[in-house]
Amino acid sequence: MICFISYTYMVLKEHWIWAGIYADEAQSGTKLTYREQFLQMIQDCKQGKIDLILTKSITRFARNTVDSISTIRMLKDMGVEVYFEKEKISTFSEKSEQLLTILSSIAQSEAENISANSKWAVQRRFQNGTYKISTPAYGYEKGENGELVIQLEEAKVVRRIFEAYLGGERLLYHCQRIAGRRHLDHTE
Repeated sequence: MICFISYTYMVLKEHWIWAGIYADEAQSGTKLTYREQFLQMIQDCKQGKIDLILTKSITRFARNTVDSISTIRMLKDMGVEVYFEKEKISTFSEKSEQLLTILSSIAQSEAENISANSKWAVQRRFQNGTYKISTPAYGYEKGENGELVIQLEEAKVVRRIFEAYLGGERLLYHCQRIAGRRHLDHTE
């Protein structure tokens, strides 16, 4: 039997063969397309390299109900079991799909709430004037107190880009043309 990610179970099951850890760091889990390690794990399952996935909880597996359930069904059809340690649920048990659908929905809702709260906090800081920008946008620099200050030379370039765009010039072409020139003549 080949497994996926549990130190606890690896100690208890000496006959299991370690397949590795698939971890997508700093990913929300709401979109599978951005989870390279998760997709690699699925590919390894398709190639028969994994027949058991041990994961900490449903929230670590996926935070999108549709993706979670469809992936679990696909894995189950391939004969790959997923075991969720926190919830103590195996996808091979009879009533797992109903419970996993409910838990996946909760996980998705939590991810959406976290995202909404984070966006609200950023907007609020902008409104209050307390938002701290780590790297200012082109055309700005940080002032002595961390406030945004227009960087005059770069601002000229930004104005040229906007004027060209308003004049009907293709924006991408103009930006590429300017980016290709390292010594911009700001007096034009």
